[in-house]
Amino acid sequence: MSWVLAFLPDQAIVLVIMAIGLALICGFVNARRAFALIGGIALMLVLSPFIGALINALPSWLLLGLLVFLGLSLLRAISNFSIGTRSTDHMVGILAADVIRLGFRAVFFVLTLPFRALGWLFRGAH
Repeated sequence: MSWVLAFLPDQAIVLVIMAIGLALICGFVNARRAFALIGGIALMLVLSPFIGALINALPSWLLLGLLVFLGLSLLRAISNFSIGTRSTDHMVGILAADVIRLGFRAVFFVLTLPFRALGWLFRGAH
């Protein structure tokens, strides 16, 4: 829900607050969740100018890394919505294991590269 609120225009925030109040009155959400959502909206409105200035001050390589992190977080949120949190946790664990396995293979490849080069030189000499 917080990702949806981050992409809403400022004019729609009033409607979201009204919808949260209506959901609270009808009993769809409890008071703790409603106040947490409204507090998140208020925090987002207060911090948005500072975050905008920080984004403008970042170097492009760091901004690219932040964009990748934001994209992965958005994919995780979509996965949480579509297949559930437990399945998403399992999926992220598998993907993290694949990344670690790829890192070990890359390190092993770099460490064995000089020996492979020597083998290629000696095989080519005959």
